[in-house]
Amino acid sequence: MLLITFDNQLGTAPPNHKYKPVRVDRVLDIGTGTGSWAIDFGDEHPEAEVLGVDLSAIQPEFTPPNVKFEIADVEEPWTYSRPFQYIHSRMMNGYIRDWETYLQNCYDYLTPNGYIELTECDFNAKSDDGTLTDDLALVELLRMWAETAAELGQPFREIEPLVDVLREIGFVDVEVRMEKWPSNPWPRDRKLRELGFWNLENFTKGIEGFLMAPLTRAFN
Repeated sequence: MLLITFDNQLGTAPPNHKYKPVRVDRVLDIGTGTGSWAIDFGDEHPEAEVLGVDLSAIQPEFTPPNVKFEIADVEEPWTYSRPFQYIHSRMMNGYIRDWETYLQNCYDYLTPNGYIELTECDFNAKSDDGTLTDDLALVELLRMWAETAAELGQPFREIEPLVDVLREIGFVDVEVRMEKWPSNPWPRDRKLRELGFWNLENFTKGIEGFLMAPLTRAFN
């Protein structure tokens, strides 16, 4: 979905620009998961050293020679020997307990003129015409999810306040790009229709995995 959102680019930061990407020699991919982003970036940028970190060792054994993976908890003290020119952080909302410390660590481990790219979801459902009401099942479900995340000490953070945190820490030239993910394939626009199809597919197939653990742990 994110490749579709970013028009087949791995992100929106200058190192990902399709025609004139900024060269970066050392890259950190936080919350790498299966490692697909790190591997794709390593393939596209063979000159870059890419490190993907995650709590789970679910990455493939065979990777490009410039891509490595480590098990790490990014909320523990950072001990990297050298800073990075590009830090890529994706879908960490609801996993990070202390965003201020997390973003400070990112700042401290970036080279001067380095880039950080945060890709996060706003977990509040919205409608263009204002017809989405608080009593709808989807809205109630997302509200319960947010309540469980807060109960477990990993609350969903609103996006706009995080922008203020970035600036307070010292980041400059902060840019915010908001994208729309429809909840179904109804839009007439081709790109939005495709995003809606995959969003519905991901949500309906993954809802049990998303919610079972937090709901049972928070309210049991």
